[in-house]
Amino acid sequence: MNKVVAIFLLTIQLFNLTGYSIFFEYLADANDRQTVQQLDNGNYDREDLIEIKIPVQLPYYNESDFERYDGEIEVGGIHYNFVMRRIFADTLYLFCLPNYAKTDLYKARDDYAANAVSNDLSTPGKKAAESPAKKNLSLHEYCRQLQPAQFAPVPACAAVHENIFASPLTYCYIASPSKPPESAADFL
Repeated sequence: MNKVVAIFLLTIQLFNLTGYSIFFEYLADANDRQTVQQLDNGNYDREDLIEIKIPVQLPYYNESDFERYDGEIEVGGIHYNFVMRRIFADTLYLFCLPNYAKTDLYKARDDYAANAVSNDLSTPGKKAAESPAKKNLSLHEYCRQLQPAQFAPVPACAAVHENIFASPLTYCYIASPSKPPESAADFL
């Protein structure tokens, strides 16, 4: 009897951890298949279509007529399914329908996840109690204070090492520029 109860409680815990997300994804996939089937059959009201215009830069692309197009987009928390598309001149025209069922499904998923995280599924809207182990951390505890940089003074004239192509200079800067040498032999 204890094993059955333990397995039951473990199953509930595993569902709370990952099972609900798998369940909601299954429902969203079933909704997508049903919506695409309805759109393919033409079971929608043309007055509900929303037009989206997107500028495109496609060289050598021929203008097209309206064609059936599958896809989806989420704008402002509302899911839309693409119905048709057309490229005319330099603009892509997308006609889409709002998918309120999928929007409600994702809202329910987010609400469930928020309640599951708060560990209080019995009373929605009630905040979980703060545990005494939690500490209010502020950002300044993790920010390192930068010390002002201190620069050493630069000597007036840097040391010049002699090599075959350079001669030692007594001053760092040449007061008046002169003509460049005619050949490399002038350096030697």
